[in-house]
Amino acid sequence: MSAAHRLLILSNPAPGKEEEFHAWYPERLAQFLTIPGFDAVQQFELSDDQFPPEAIPPSEHQYMTVYEVSSSPEEAIERLMDVGMATVPDVIDAASRRAFWFSAVGPLHGAVVPSPEHKLIVLANPISEALDGNLNAWYDEHLEELIGMGAGVVNAQRFKVSDAQFPAEVSPPCGHRYLALYDTDTAPKHTCDTLAGAMADYEHPDGLDMATLRDWMFTALEARRVAQ
Repeated sequence: MSAAHRLLILSNPAPGKEEEFHAWYPERLAQFLTIPGFDAVQQFELSDDQFPPEAIPPSEHQYMTVYEVSSSPEEAIERLMDVGMATVPDVIDAASRRAFWFSAVGPLHGAVVPSPEHKLIVLANPISEALDGNLNAWYDEHLEELIGMGAGVVNAQRFKVSDAQFPAEVSPPCGHRYLALYDTDTAPKHTCDTLAGAMADYEHPDGLDMATLRDWMFTALEARRVAQ
């Protein structure tokens, strides 16, 4: 997992086209991996078990795809636009689809997982520009804490939203500055219950905007694919 960037795609099938969505998507993944700079990809489905809705609003998306990209977002976007792969067919609900670029702000903490079973994603914002540094300083320690909580978290890495993004007609702008990705190897219910219990009395930093914090669990639909 040496690629420095991630393309995060959140999607839903178009109404009445879930079967066509699943038939089309594997071909799409394979096509992306033929583009220089796209190193690996894995598709996930929203897990049945999540954090309590009163703590974290439910995800509006049923599916997530994570692309690991070694070329810059600017280069990758240009390549995708040139070959027409930034657009989507009618099997995807275009209105709800989101595609965001993130770049690593730190190394991978923990062990490398060749093909994760589950993935916890956390989207976060600083409460203010003045406290952005405080949030980042806290997060570096927090990643190691999560790995040691017994929640099945094997590794963790943080990313920041990239300056380069798709045009607004392809995807609306991202509403979050930071993304954290956690590979987990236990049932999502265990991860959610353990972390929710540990966080009940946890003192989050002043720099974290709790109102916009989003934590969602996803389960792999297939093994991670690597470009040949």
